Amino acid sequence: MERRNAILSLVYFASYTAALRLKSMSVPMVADLRDIMELDCHFDMGKEELYAVKWYKDDQEFFRYMPGGQERTRVFPVPGVNVEMRTVECNQRRCKISLKDLTRMHSGGAYRCEISSEAPAFRLTSETRNVTVAALPREPPKIDGLAKTYVDGDSFNAKCTSDYADP
Repeated sequence: MERRNAILSLVYFASYTAALRLKSMSVPMVADLRDIMELDCHFDMGKEELYAVKWYKDDQEFFRYMPGGQERTRVFPVPGVNVEMRTVECNQRRCKISLKDLTRMHSGGAYRCEISSEAPAFRLTSETRNVTVAALPREPPKIDGLAKTYVDGDSFNAKCTSDYADP
């Protein structure tokens, strides 16, 4: 019985280490439309070869990395998604891209990283994360017009000013 369990454990471990696995996907929950948004996907191919890494926004493919293809990287037009090609870093373990010129209306949504292995297995794994795009205040609110001290019954008139934000 112990030998059988040991063999099953070994088979499970061997299949686990040989299998394609998406280790982590990093995207911001909220991206500032004035900044560059970084998308990063880390994966372990196990004993398989990488066929392609594809990035999607709302189920529309906008970027593809194929190490064995004639065009290693390819960009597809999707509204609100502008890949900064100078910053693309894709290889057998990760694919990091940056998006520029974000807009509130078109850049937010569900971003998916999809990894696929070469033949004969053609295994596939993916992960999806939602991103909200907004203009975040860069400075804390400022209150003007306050005195250093007040006594009971005093009235005051103050002005609160906030940095640009949308919404």
